[in-house]
Amino acid sequence: STAEAYARACFEKLEVDAVTLSPYLGYDSLQPFLKDPSRGVFLLCKTSNPGSVDLQDLTVLDGGQSLLLYEKVARLAQEWNQTNNLGLVAGATHPAALARLRSLAPDVWFLTPGVGAQGGDLHAALTAGLRPDGLGMLVPVSRAISRAEDPHAADLALVEEMRAVRRSLPDSGIEVLIPDFQGSEAALNTVIQARPQIINHNVET
Repeated sequence: STAEAYARACFEKLEVDAVTLSPYLGYDSLQPFLKDPSRGVFLLCKTSNPGSVDLQDLTVLDGGQSLLLYEKVARLAQEWNQTNNLGLVAGATHPAALARLRSLAPDVWFLTPGVGAQGGDLHAALTAGLRPDGLGMLVPVSRAISRAEDPHAADLALVEEMRAVRRSLPDSGIEVLIPDFQGSEAALNTVIQARPQIINHNVET
């Protein structure tokens, strides 16, 4: 099938670790991407852009119960996550939706864009979206640092915010996705000093 060909291209040819997919073709379109438990899939659910309300907030019926469309996607993700490699894209710009999604999909990981340039609040997002074990969220922060007038000052501000979140949520674990620091060892060391559990380096193209 076309989905199988896309999955092979992503995981075998490009050797990526995870992909973002639309859920709207249904489960059969996702199965080829979910077969390998070492590869991840994040379903578009409640995205961080303002236009997400156009479709994602539509009301649908699920067994006679009224849900928003993104809530239905979350329920399906919880059901489809058989090998613990299916997550949701859930924007930091919608903390109330994050909390609702966590209640509907208690086990899945969230990819949570929107902190920084889009105005999402890190503390509010983590409070709403973290699992009880203090994990379950990947929060990419790229433009707020790489396109800042002073990237070093921007990463210092991010470090201080991470420290504040850690103090208020002592059981939480923080994974940091950072952009290309363009050879600035001092800038990278600043983030390392915040002692996040995991650092992922993202090179913007």
